[in-house]
Amino acid sequence: MGTYNDYYFEKLDVMDKLNEIGLLTRLLEVVYKEQGLDTIEYLVCNKTKRKFNWFNDEMMTDIINDIKDNNQAEEIADRLAMEDVNNLEMEG
Repeated sequence: MGTYNDYYFEKLDVMDKLNEIGLLTRLLEVVYKEQGLDTIEYLVCNKTKRKFNWFNDEMMTDIINDIKDNNQAEEIADRLAMEDVNNLEMEG
């Protein structure tokens, strides 16, 4: 069995390949629900030419949650930036 470091670095490799094939977006959750883990695993493993030891439903859920967290953070940052712009316009 591996360690958390093995999982972490494997997850980064998987996310890198998902990004290369254009699936490291909200689309990943849709593809995962509609096509399942096997389809995503095929795409990633075919792109990397390797088999992943930790590639499973838990990793997919973890990656999808990371995407959601990142999207929420970006939306909050965008909203705050718009509020700053609006405040500057009102002051000026």
